[in-house]
Amino acid sequence: MADNFDQLMDDIDAYANDPNSPDVRYIGSFLVQPDNSGPVSRQILVDGQQRTLVTQLMVANMADMYEKKFSDPAAAKFLREEYLTIATRGGRKPKVVLTELDDPAFQKLIQNPTATTNHEAMNKLANEIRESFDERVQTVNDLRSLEELILERQAVVVINIGNQFSPYRIFEERNGRGAQLTPVDRVKNRILEVADADLSVNFELVKDEWFEFRRALEGHNETRALRYITMAGNLVPVNKKISGGDLYPTIKHIVDERLDNLGIDLLEYVEWLTMAAETYSDIASVNYQHPKASKTQADEINRHLEALDTIGAKPGRILLMGGEFRGVSPSEFKDIAILVEKFSFVRRTVERRVPQEIQAYLRLIHGSSSKGISPAFSQSSPVKAVKKGLEPEMPSKEEFRREFARKDWNKGAKTAYALTVLEHEHYLPKAKRHSGFGGPMGRADVEHIIPQRYDAKKYAKWHNYLTATKEELELDVRRIGNLTLLENRKNLKASDNPFEQKRDPHYLTSNYAMATDLASRYSSWDLKKVDKRSKEMAKIAADIWVL
Repeated sequence: MADNFDQLMDDIDAYANDPNSPDVRYIGSFLVQPDNSGPVSRQILVDGQQRTLVTQLMVANMADMYEKKFSDPAAAKFLREEYLTIATRGGRKPKVVLTELDDPAFQKLIQNPTATTNHEAMNKLANEIRESFDERVQTVNDLRSLEELILERQAVVVINIGNQFSPYRIFEERNGRGAQLTPVDRVKNRILEVADADLSVNFELVKDEWFEFRRALEGHNETRALRYITMAGNLVPVNKKISGGDLYPTIKHIVDERLDNLGIDLLEYVEWLTMAAETYSDIASVNYQHPKASKTQADEINRHLEALDTIGAKPGRILLMGGEFRGVSPSEFKDIAILVEKFSFVRRTVERRVPQEIQAYLRLIHGSSSKGISPAFSQSSPVKAVKKGLEPEMPSKEEFRREFARKDWNKGAKTAYALTVLEHEHYLPKAKRHSGFGGPMGRADVEHIIPQRYDAKKYAKWHNYLTATKEELELDVRRIGNLTLLENRKNLKASDNPFEQKRDPHYLTSNYAMATDLASRYSSWDLKKVDKRSKEMAKIAADIWVL
């Protein structure tokens, strides 16, 4: 919702600052359909809800500012009566009413735009509107100019389609502004179209449940989430890889044909989607929760979920959701998360393709009759079944060792992850290790032993024994053997000094065993030693990242 406001204000600013702008700005079409089911005739807004909600809250803010900031109750009353309410025999009533779930928060903000509600997204939108208006409006004339731009110089086309057409079919691919709908928007339209046409389905309940589904995914990539949910699902199994382009036809087929065949009604399916969306959000937000999980277990699981994000292994969420939907225990979930973490890191290090990875997850979730594979989560030991199922797609130790040693490691989070795991699983004494795999990510810096800015005049001492071309140096300074973890304060002091100047005062006294090992084993540093240490660390890594 906040995105709609930002876009609207950007468009308004561009319009106001363009000397060639027309007198009135067209902002698209609104689609309405009459509803005569109650005692009072209403218009249901099918397309344009977000723009209407945003505009209503903007008007409420302008009225509030007229009244409280500029002591002009007459102007405030005019806006409220003209745009926010309608006269009835029972008094003035809201002109716009949202769904049952969202309306209480909306009406509270219409009455008091600075109030706080229990609706997080609505609060965020209201705060952004008020902050923007406070910044823009210093005088009453500023407010009047803003009112004119928003309420008098914008125009819409209202299309009343009557009851003989399905609005969801009209907007199957594009919205009222002509913009291409996302796959999730198209899914919504199909679900609501079917709910509206089927008299056995409670349309309002389906619509409200769909909004709950969208709310659960707020802040996440909806298309990715729904793809992963559908592939991992247990209510309506789908054992094929789904791309963004496949998403709408896949769910359309589920809604149109498969639900009836499986004896599942539409509301039950959308309720399941909401539950699945909450599970996805917990995993993607690194906020795993389970009634049988201890705090220690949950913290450990979230550490591995964070590691998956760090190494860019989002498809691993498919397998983890598949297990969660099928009732794996917190202990099993943790062990599977570790397997996925190792599997994903090795594959990404050797740059294997993601589609094969997803296919491996789908075989484990749903089984494969052609390959004689039973679903992993129906077996007595799901963890062993997952391990066995991932092994054929795991690159060999030799390939991983070779690529790990020569890989270009930048200074990003993935590099810090690799060094942290090496520190915990190899360099750190066993008595000091964390109980789980990999250890918690600390706040260490990634230190380049040979500095990346090797050619500055200040660092000429490095050139005395770095006999290599600039191209060779640029590659070798980012190899794993030229890197170590180091405390931030020590890294700042070590700076780009030659090895001998930072070895004893910084590496040897570090709390990171990797740095002290480096200082104790080497008295000088050059590219040959980078190569040697890279190969040593790669050999260690190949024994750590194993299933």
